[in-house]
Amino acid sequence: MISAVLWWEDHFVEPLFWGLAIVLVAVAYGSPLLRQATSYGLRQTGDEHRSWAALPWVLRVVLLPIPSRWVFGTYYALSLALNASAWGVLVLFVSSVSARTCLLPALLSAHAARRLAEVLWVHVYSTTSSSPLLTYACGCTFYVFVVLAWVLNSPLVGRWAVDAALPLQLAGVALFILCSAVQHHCHRELARLRERPDARSKYSYPRSFWFRQCLTPHYLAECGIYTSFCATAHVVLPGLRFALIFTLLNLSLTAMGTRERYRSLGIPVPTQRAIIPFVL
Repeated sequence: MISAVLWWEDHFVEPLFWGLAIVLVAVAYGSPLLRQATSYGLRQTGDEHRSWAALPWVLRVVLLPIPSRWVFGTYYALSLALNASAWGVLVLFVSSVSARTCLLPALLSAHAARRLAEVLWVHVYSTTSSSPLLTYACGCTFYVFVVLAWVLNSPLVGRWAVDAALPLQLAGVALFILCSAVQHHCHRELARLRERPDARSKYSYPRSFWFRQCLTPHYLAECGIYTSFCATAHVVLPGLRFALIFTLLNLSLTAMGTRERYRSLGIPVPTQRAIIPFVL
């Protein structure tokens, strides 16, 4: 069974997920109805319910709105449970495992733990903030896949890969710490805006250093975090490469949608770069 899974992972993972990335772009640009129905957060215009109700009943089921706190809480609780469990099994039951081999699952677990804590105690969600059931299911699948990406290339299944060069791993850890700190700062600042008395009646934009560089620095930090995972991996994993590509594509599209929403609301912002300073 394991050998069949490994053969599938070696031959079909990357082509399959490149295909999914293309589908993501097609949905984002080719279907205004689905784009509107699957928007969340700031990008929600208030017309989602009408668009959702106009869909066939099958699509109404898969686009059923799920509260955002539950959605993101599930994502990171699932990721933390799976990564920490696999990491614990690796340390306890596989002999001669180096600390550098355990670095990737340690960073994945730390990221999931921080994000779960932010969902529970930092983020302030509006009562109408939601994501569709389809997006919720895809997100859960993504986080399971990220765990499998390293588990299927680890000593847990008999694969003893060569560790990445130490300078690259150290650079990856430094990038992880920096991006995690930036993202946490951005999330706290966004939460403070949500706590303002007038937050329900009007949108406002943060004015700190990071938000002057691009409109969604927390998305840019997430891309940096997934880059750090690839840098610290003990092998160039096809699954992690896809996770990085998917994260870059998904968050870039989301950031551009956020920029359009700021424009439509007439909110003054200090930059027109959606996610990458001076570039995009």
